[in-house]
Amino acid sequence: MVNQIASLAARLAAVERRLDSASRTAQLAFSSIENGAISVFDDDGSLRAVIGQQPDGTSGVNVVNGPPPPTPGPPTITSVLGGVAATWDGIFADAVAAPLDFARIEVHAAGLDGFTPGAATLCGTLESPCGGTLTIPADQPLYVRLLARNTSGAGSAPSAQAGPVGPAPVVAQEVLDGIVSETKLARGAVTSAALALGAVNSTAIADDAVTTPKLLAGAVTTDKLLAMSVTAEKIAALAVTTEKLTALAVTADKIAVNAVTAEKIAAGSIDATHIKAGAITADKLDANAVNGKVVTGATVRTADSGRRIVLNPSSDSQPALEIYSGSSSEVAPGRVRANVLDMGTWAQPEVMLESPAVASSRADVTLRSPELNGTGLVRLEPSDQLDGYAHITVENGGPNGDSALTLYGARGGNVGGGFHSMVVKGAGITWNSGTRQMTFSGGVLRAPNIVSGTVSITPTANTPTSVTVSGLNVAGTAFRAFVTANSSVPGSVAECTATNVTANGLTVWINRSTTTTTSVWYLIIGS
Repeated sequence: MVNQIASLAARLAAVERRLDSASRTAQLAFSSIENGAISVFDDDGSLRAVIGQQPDGTSGVNVVNGPPPPTPGPPTITSVLGGVAATWDGIFADAVAAPLDFARIEVHAAGLDGFTPGAATLCGTLESPCGGTLTIPADQPLYVRLLARNTSGAGSAPSAQAGPVGPAPVVAQEVLDGIVSETKLARGAVTSAALALGAVNSTAIADDAVTTPKLLAGAVTTDKLLAMSVTAEKIAALAVTTEKLTALAVTADKIAVNAVTAEKIAAGSIDATHIKAGAITADKLDANAVNGKVVTGATVRTADSGRRIVLNPSSDSQPALEIYSGSSSEVAPGRVRANVLDMGTWAQPEVMLESPAVASSRADVTLRSPELNGTGLVRLEPSDQLDGYAHITVENGGPNGDSALTLYGARGGNVGGGFHSMVVKGAGITWNSGTRQMTFSGGVLRAPNIVSGTVSITPTANTPTSVTVSGLNVAGTAFRAFVTANSSVPGSVAECTATNVTANGLTVWINRSTTTTTSVWYLIIGS
C-alpha cells in the first residue's frame, strides 16, 4: 500500500514538471513557413497583413486594407522665382500624430478655385511625416491642397485649400524708375550694344545735339529715318543722285502728281514687271492698242451681266466658252469646251456643247449652219473613219428642194461590211440596207421584201396550166406567195395556186373550164 502511494506521488511530480516546461516555451519555437504566408485578420475578418511569400513572388510583410489616414493640415504657400513653394508642417487636422502606416503626402495644385485633387493636379510628394517643402513651377497664381496616403494606398480627405499665390517677379519693386540717373553713369559706360532697339529716339536727343561731325559715314540709313522726316528743303540741290538711290527706293507714293512726264522716261524702260496689277484699264488704252496681240490667261466677256458670252479660262475647272442667256431662271451658263478622255488603252477626244441649265425646264441644244441661198447643212460625224463609221446630216432644201434628215451607219469590213441608212425628206422616207431600199412616199410603202405583179396564162380547158415568173430578187430567207385570177366569169376558174416560191420568183397555176387567156395577180412576201 505504501509502495503504491509513493509511485502515485512520483508520477504526479513528473506531470507537474512537464506542465511547467510547456508553459515557458514559445508557441512557434523552432517553426518555419515553407513556400507560403501567414494572413493577419482583424475582429471583423478583414485581411490586414500578409507575412511571408507575397502574390507577386516576393517575400516580406505587406500591410493591406489599412484605414484611411488622417487629413493633413493646410499648406503654407510662398512666391519663388518661376513658381510657388508649398510647405507642410507635419500637422494633421484631425489627428495628433501620423499613423504607423504613413506613406507620403501628395501636393496638388491648380489655377481653379475649389478644385478637386486628381491625377492631373498632382505636382509631387513629401515622403516624411515631419513635413517638408515642394517647389511648383508656375506662370500664374495657384491654389494648393494636400492629401495623405498610407502604405495600403488609401488616401485621406483633401486638406483645406491655400492660395492663390503666384510666382515672384524677376525684377523687384525696389528698383524704381530714376534710381540710375545720368550723373551716375560713367563716361562711355553706355555703348551702342547696350542700348535696346529704338531706345534713343528724337524725343531723347536734345535739339542740335547731333551734328554732322558726330555722324559716321553711312550711319544714317533709310531704316533709321522717320517717315517724311527728310523733306525737300532739307536736301541740298543735286545732293540725291542715281547712285545714292537703292533699287526700288522711289515708289509711286513718293512721286508727286505729274512729276514723271513722258520726256523723262527712257525708251523701253517700262516693261511688265514695272506695271502694278490693275493699273492699266480699258480707258487708258488707245483704240487698236491690242490688235494682233496674244492675251493669255484672261477672262474676256461681252458684258458683266445679262445675256453675254464669256471666254473663261477656268469654267468648272476647264477652259470654256460660256454662253449666258440672261434668263432669271438660269442656274448655269451654256458651255463649249474640249476634252480628251483617257480610256486606258486608247484616248477619246470630244467637244461638248451644253445648253444653259434652268430651274425647271428641259434643255435644248441646236446646231445651225449658215444659210446659203436658203439652204443649210449640219453634219455630225464622230471621226473621219472610212470603214465602219456613222454620221447624221441635216440639210435644208429651200424653196426648190426637199429638206432631208439622213441617219447613216456602216458595218466595218472585219464584221461583214455593208450599211444601213434612213433618209427623211419632204417627199417621203427611204430606208437603205446595202443595195436594197424601202420607201414610204405619198402614203405608198415600197419594201424589198414585198413584190407584186401580174402574169397572163392561156390555159388548156379543164387542165391545170402554169407559167413561171423569175428575176424578182425578193429580200428575206422564207417566202410566201398569194395569187388570184382576174376574171369576169368567176365560176369558170376552178383553182389558182402557186408553187416553187423563192427569192427569184414562183410558178403560177390556173385550172379553168375554158381556154380564155386570164390575168393572174401574185404577191410574194419575204421574211
